[in-house]
Amino acid sequence: KKDIRMSRIVVKPPIIHTPAFKEFSIGGDELRLKIEGLGITIPCGVFDSVYYYTNPEGWASLLVDLVCKSGLYKAERFDCDNYALKAMEVCSERFRLNAFGIALGNTPLGYHAFNIGFDGVGFFLFEPNEGFNFSGVFGLGDNGYLPDKVII
Repeated sequence: KKDIRMSRIVVKPPIIHTPAFKEFSIGGDELRLKIEGLGITIPCGVFDSVYYYTNPEGWASLLVDLVCKSGLYKAERFDCDNYALKAMEVCSERFRLNAFGIALGNTPLGYHAFNIGFDGVGFFLFEPNEGFNFSGVFGLGDNGYLPDKVII
């Protein structure tokens, strides 16, 4: 391992175990059509021409690493959009999967940000804040989560 030196600070990259999973791909336009087919808009369009994902079994082994500690919460500074952004970023950086985006929509507690992922079969929702009411993975519309916009 190589140390990264910054002035007097020495940073050692963390050792992270990545579980084995199967990787698949889908074209950006095809993924966009699938999302729009659910009545969900993509206000920024799709960012990539190819999206990488895993199957339901793969996601089952990876999502535990995308859960964020509830202690990070600070109103307006680190709230639902930051949790969703952090989970999306870790998914892309650690697992190189980008078919996992930020969903925005109505929930029983009001308008909210969370995550949406594609597994080759369909889409799932993910609440990344471990301390939130419906933390974890569930289907579209379950727990009253109704996404109307996606950033992916």
